Amino acid sequence: VSTGDFGNHRLSSRSVSWNSSGLYLAIASSDRMTRLCAVEGSNPREILAISGHTGPVERVRFHPNQETLICTAASDSTVRLWDVRGASQKALGQIDVSPGTS
Repeated sequence: VSTGDFGNHRLSSRSVSWNSSGLYLAIASSDRMTRLCAVEGSNPREILAISGHTGPVERVRFHPNQETLICTAASDSTVRLWDVRGASQKALGQIDVSPGTS
C-alpha cells in the first residue's frame, strides 16, 4: 500500500481493512500504530490511533460481523484484538507467536 500523509509525518501503510458497514477504514502502519479513519464522502479523517505493538504493524482486519473489533499482527511476534469503542489503548487479548512454529 502506498505511503501517505497523516498529520505532520509520513508513514508506510502495510495493510488496510474496511469494517462491515463501510464507514471505517483501519490502516496498519510502519510506525507501530493502527489508525482508524471515518470515511464520509471524499474526506477521510483519523478518529483513533491505536498503539501497543513494539514493531511495525503488518496486518489489520476488522471482524466480519462485530464492526468495532480489529485484529492486528505485527513484527513484534504478537497478534492483538482491539475494541475501537474504548479509548484505553489496551488490547482485549494477545497471542504471542514465535517465527517458525505452528
